[in-house]
Amino acid sequence: AQYEDTNTSADWDDYRVYVVGQSHFPYEMFSFDGNVTVFTSPDSSFPEIAKAIDNAQESIYLNVYLFHNFYLMDHIIDAIERGVEVRIMLEGDPVNGITDEERYIANQTVTAGGEVRFMIDDEGRGIHDRYAFNHAKYAVIDNETTIVMSENWENTGVPVNNTFGNRGWGVIINNPDVADYFSKVFFEDWKPASKDSFPFTPDDPIYGNKYGCPPPDFMPNRTIPTGNYSHPFESKTISGEFNISPVLAPDTSLMQTKSIIGMIKGAKKSVYVEQLYIYKNWGTYADPKPNPFLEAVINASRRGCEVKILLDSRYGKERNEETIEYVNAIAAYEGLNLQAKLIDNEAIGLNKTHNKGVIVDRSKVLISSINWNEYSPRNNREAGLIIENEDIAEFYTDVFLYDWYATATFDTGAPSNPYPSIAGTHYGTIMPNRTITVNTLYTYPCAGTGGHTESIELEENGELIANGIWNGYQGDWHNITLHNVTGAPYVRLLKGHKYNYTIVTGSYPQIIHKKEFNAIGGEIICNEFVDANGRVYYNWIPAIKLS
Repeated sequence: AQYEDTNTSADWDDYRVYVVGQSHFPYEMFSFDGNVTVFTSPDSSFPEIAKAIDNAQESIYLNVYLFHNFYLMDHIIDAIERGVEVRIMLEGDPVNGITDEERYIANQTVTAGGEVRFMIDDEGRGIHDRYAFNHAKYAVIDNETTIVMSENWENTGVPVNNTFGNRGWGVIINNPDVADYFSKVFFEDWKPASKDSFPFTPDDPIYGNKYGCPPPDFMPNRTIPTGNYSHPFESKTISGEFNISPVLAPDTSLMQTKSIIGMIKGAKKSVYVEQLYIYKNWGTYADPKPNPFLEAVINASRRGCEVKILLDSRYGKERNEETIEYVNAIAAYEGLNLQAKLIDNEAIGLNKTHNKGVIVDRSKVLISSINWNEYSPRNNREAGLIIENEDIAEFYTDVFLYDWYATATFDTGAPSNPYPSIAGTHYGTIMPNRTITVNTLYTYPCAGTGGHTESIELEENGELIANGIWNGYQGDWHNITLHNVTGAPYVRLLKGHKYNYTIVTGSYPQIIHKKEFNAIGGEIICNEFVDANGRVYYNWIPAIKLS
C-alpha cells in the first residue's frame, strides 16, 4: 500500500486543531496522463511564471503571502488589459507589515481592473482571521493550470536575473481537476462574506491606507539584483502519468497515514529533505513535544532508508544547528544512514534556502509552502502537493544533491606572471582536499585577450565522469558548464581522489609555469601540455576555477 493502513480509526486521525471558519477540504489524489513543468529558483522561476501569466486567456487567481516583484506585476497588468479576470489574495499582516511595494502593486492591479483582497485580523472590531497567516503560494490560471511554489513573488523568490535569489522549488500542473481543487480553495479563502477578507481600499476611514495606496511620493525601485549563482537547472516539461495529491494546511497537512507524514512513513529506500528550518521540538520550552515531521524522517532511517536533511544556513541558523546536532547524535548512537547539515549558500551563490521540499524513494516529491515548525501546518493557510512520477523526482533529486554536495571551489587563482601563453591541450591531474560539487569551469584570460577553455574532460581510473563544451564568445563566455555521465549539470569530486583532466584552451589563457601547484581546494599537476604549434611542455598549468 502507498500509505500505512491500520484498518482502525487511527487512519483518520491527524494533529489538527480546528478553528471556527476554517475550511475542511478532503485529501484527494488526481491521476492523469499529461504534462507537468518543473522549475527551480533562482534558475527558471521567473520566465516560467511570466509565460504562464502571458498565456492566460480567461482568469488568474493568485494566493500569495508576499507580492513585491514589479516585473511580475507588469505581466499581471498586461493580462488584465487583455481582458483576463485577475483576483489576488494577500496576507494582511505579514511579518514586518505590508510594504509600500506591495501596496503599489495592489493599487496598480486594481487601477487596471483586477481585484485584490487581504486576509486581516482586528479583534477590536470583531474580525478574527481564519488562519494565523495566509502563507500559501499558488495560482490557478484559466481553470486549467495550477502553479504551486515554495517561494513568494519577491525579487528573491522569483528573481528576474537568475544569478541571484533563493533556492526554491515550483511546479506547473496542466490538469483541470487539480485546477478545480485549488480554485475551490481559493474562493473559500477569498469569499467577501468572511469579515477577514478585506478589499483593497484607499483612504479607509478606519485603516487609512494600511490596505490601500502607498505614499504619494513612493517611487518603485526597479533595480534587478544580480549575484554569482551559476543557474545550472533549466525548467523541464515532463509528459507521462502522474498521481498528484494537494496538501493544505491546516486541512490535510498533519494527517498521520496520508499526506506528508504518510508519504514519509511509506518510504522504502530514501528520504531527502530540504527546508528553510526545522524545529527540533514543538510545544513549548517548558513542555516540548516531538516534531511529527522530523520524527517520521528519523524513523524512516530506522527502517533502513538513506536519509539526508539539508537546512538553511542563514535564517534560523541557531535552531537549525540544534536540530542538526539532535539528528546526527541519533545517527551516531544508532548507526543509521542518517545525516543532517547546513547548506553552503555562499558556495552555491544563493541568497538563502527558502525551500520546503521532500523527495521519497526518488519517485515522490513534496512541493509546498509549509515550514516544519508547529505554527505553519497547524495555524496557517498553506498549500502544496505531492507528485508521484519518477522523472519529476529525478529532476528535483539532481537539484537536491547539487545543493547537498556543494562546497567551496577548486581555484588556482591568477598567477603573478601568466606569460608566456598560447592555446593548446593540457593533460594532468587534480586532487581535491575536500569533496566539492562542480558545475562550471572558469578560465583566467590574459589581460585584453579572449583566453578561454574550448573543452574539458574529467576521468577517474580511466573512465569519463564529466565533460563540458564551450559555446563561443557569447553570454558568459569565460565559463563552461560541466555535465556528468547522466547529463546532470554537475559532477561530484571526492576528497583525496585523483582525477585526470584534458583541457583544450583557446586564445591566451593565463598559465602557471610550474609542474605542480597547490590551489585553493587541492593540488593540480601538469603531465603534459601540447601547444597549438605542436611543441610539448611539462610545466604549464592552466589557471582555472572549478565551482
